[in-house]
Amino acid sequence: MDPAKLQEAVSLLGRTVGADGVRELVIIRNGRMIWRGDNIDKMHGVWSFTKVFTSTALGLLIDDSKCALDTRARDFLPAMAAAYPEVTLRHFTTMTSATAR
Repeated sequence: MDPAKLQEAVSLLGRTVGADGVRELVIIRNGRMIWRGDNIDKMHGVWSFTKVFTSTALGLLIDDSKCALDTRARDFLPAMAAAYPEVTLRHFTTMTSATAR
């Protein structure tokens, strides 16, 4: 990773989204932190982003043939089997429910 290009990208981001965004930025590459802002410990609510991340991760798993939308959640979370035997990954991604037992 070229440090000058990394700094140029971070500077552009700072000019585009504002300094606070860069102060709270962490960049991970190949499992290692290569850049960090000076305010990375600030807590943020990520409720809406959680939906995007979960749907993207599910799409990647489906693309890799590791599951399907109608795969039962209990296949991945056995603790759900007793109370929610019919909940599927589709329920998670569409934020709908199945009937509890």
